[in-house]
Amino acid sequence: MVDLLYKTVFNFDKGIARRYDNMSGSRYFLIVAEQLMEGLLQEADLEEFSPEIRQKLIPYLDERQG
Repeated sequence: MVDLLYKTVFNFDKGIARRYDNMSGSRYFLIVAEQLMEGLLQEADLEEFSPEIRQKLIPYLDERQG
């Protein structure tokens, strides 16, 4: 059981590292889109973006997992 928990946490940590390590402007849009699909961000969180970017991100709300 402990081994399974360790492997699960380790793999989750690797996924987080892959997403955020070397984050640059060219990857920022995709990271925000992934966060929307995972439910980590809500539509209200998009208010800080320009209207053009908001319109491009809103379709990702429909792709939510879960």
